[in-house]
Amino acid sequence: MLPQVREGETKSRACAELGRVMINQNEPLAAIKLGSELPESVQDEYFRAIINELYNQDRVALYEVLDLLPQRKYQRDAALYYRRPSSRFESFNRSHWYFTDEELEKIESYRTL
Repeated sequence: MLPQVREGETKSRACAELGRVMINQNEPLAAIKLGSELPESVQDEYFRAIINELYNQDRVALYEVLDLLPQRKYQRDAALYYRRPSSRFESFNRSHWYFTDEELEKIESYRTL
């Protein structure tokens, strides 16, 4: 189906949407595999979309796939999400509710890549 999509912004958006659907269907590994096979010209938008979707859907699942993201810049981008407040009204970072101290240290190590 993707080969039939017009190149450029249309293809980037279609790929990103497909990745979000895979995340919503609890298929993060398939989403990462697909992204790794996409042309480099669409990978940045694609991985930003699935990282954002995965963070919003399941923070623990995003942590579990950090090592599998194909480039360090995507690992770093994903790790930076854990510093973001969940809403504009929430100033306290709640990541400590989901992770052990060791896991938080691992996330922190990705931020410095």
